[in-house]
Amino acid sequence: MSKRLQQKLVLTDSEIGLIKGLIAHTEFNDQMIVAVFSHVSRTINHREIGYFRDADNPKYADKPTATKTDVDNFLARYGRFERVAKQLGMLPQEAHFQLVQKAGEAMKSAVATFNNPTIKWKSEIFIVNAIIAWTYLMHAYYRTKEIDYRYKRGKELVLTDDGRPKHWELTKCLNAHECPLPKAVKTNLHYLIAVRNEIEHRLSDNVDRFLEPKLQACALNFDYWMCEWFGSACSIAEDLAFAIQFAEISLRDLRDVVGDKGLPDVIHAVNQLIESEMTEEEYNDPRYSYRVFIVPKTVNNPRKADQAVTYATEGSAIEMAVREVERPKYTATQIVEQMKSEGFTDFSLYGKNGFVDTWKGIDGKNPSLGLGVMIAGVWYWYDKMVGEVRAILSKRQQPAVDVDRQND
Repeated sequence: MSKRLQQKLVLTDSEIGLIKGLIAHTEFNDQMIVAVFSHVSRTINHREIGYFRDADNPKYADKPTATKTDVDNFLARYGRFERVAKQLGMLPQEAHFQLVQKAGEAMKSAVATFNNPTIKWKSEIFIVNAIIAWTYLMHAYYRTKEIDYRYKRGKELVLTDDGRPKHWELTKCLNAHECPLPKAVKTNLHYLIAVRNEIEHRLSDNVDRFLEPKLQACALNFDYWMCEWFGSACSIAEDLAFAIQFAEISLRDLRDVVGDKGLPDVIHAVNQLIESEMTEEEYNDPRYSYRVFIVPKTVNNPRKADQAVTYATEGSAIEMAVREVERPKYTATQIVEQMKSEGFTDFSLYGKNGFVDTWKGIDGKNPSLGLGVMIAGVWYWYDKMVGEVRAILSKRQQPAVDVDRQND
C-alpha cells in the first residue's frame, strides 16, 4: 500500500460537526456514517464513530455539532454526488432513475428557453418541454409504486405503430385515481395542456405575458414534487439562475398591453374552459398561477441591490411598482447652493430657517419619508427633498403686503 493510502486519519472540524449532526439529527447507523466519509485514499474505522457516541470520550467533545439545517443541506449535496456516481455507472441505477433524469433535463430545457432573451415565442416551447418533463416524472412515480402505466384493451397491451407498448400521456396520468397531486397542481397542468392543444391547430398571438404566472407555478410545482418523491438531491433549482435583462421591469398596466385587441383567442378560449367554474380560492392558489406583485421599499444601503423591491402576498390588490435605489443624491451644501441660484439668496446652511432647521422641522431623516439615505456615515438627500425645500422656501417668501398701498 502506498504511503498516501497509509496516512493517519484526520477529520476536519466541518466533518466532525457533520458526523455529530448525523448522530443527533438522523437515524444513520455507524456503517452509514462510515460509508459517507470514507473513500479510497482515506478510510474510517467503525471504532472512530464509537468515539463520537461515547459521551465520556473527550476526543471530539469540544467540537460543535452541526445544526439540522446544515445536516440536511449536506445530505442534499451528497445525494447529488450519488446521482453523478449512478450516471457514471459507479453505483447501480434504480428502475426509475433514467426517467427522473430525463424529466429534470426536459424542465431545465423549458426554463432555459423561456429565459433566453433572443427567443420571442417562449411559452409554446416551454409548455411542450414542461409537458414532456411532467410525463416522465409521473411515469417515474408510478414505476416506484408498481402501477402499470401502459394502455391496455382488456388484458392485451395497446401498441404503437412501431409495435411498442403505448404509455399514458400526461392527461391520463393526472386523471388516474392513483395520482397524488393536489387539485391546484393538476389544474395548472390541465390549463397548459389545453393551451398546447389550441396552439396545435392555429397560429396564436404572442401569449407569453398572459401565461407567465402559470408557467412559473408549473416550474415550482415540478421541482417541489420531484424532490418530494425522489429526494432533494433531484432539485434543479441550483442549476438555474435568474435571467440577465437589459430592459427595466415594465410598469405598464395590463390594459395598456392588451389594448383594444383584448385577450388572444387562445388565452380567452382556455380561460373559459378551465377558469369559468373555479372558485376564487382555487383561482388564487399559487400552485395554479404564481403571481408576484412588486411594491416600493426604502433601503439604506445602495449596494444591496440595483432596485429596491418587496413582494406582496398572493391575492393582494397592490399594483406593481419599482423604485430605483441609485437615484441622484445631494449634500446639504449642494441643496443650499441650488436654492440660492433659484433666487432664495438669504437661505443658508445654519441659522434660523436655515437648511438644518428646515429638515428638522419636517423630520427629514425619517427613513419612512424617503427623502434621503445614510452612506458611509454621511447623509445624502434625494430630489424629493430638493422639492420639499423649494416648496417651503416659496411659502416663506410670499410677497409682503404694501402698507402704503393698503392705506390708500
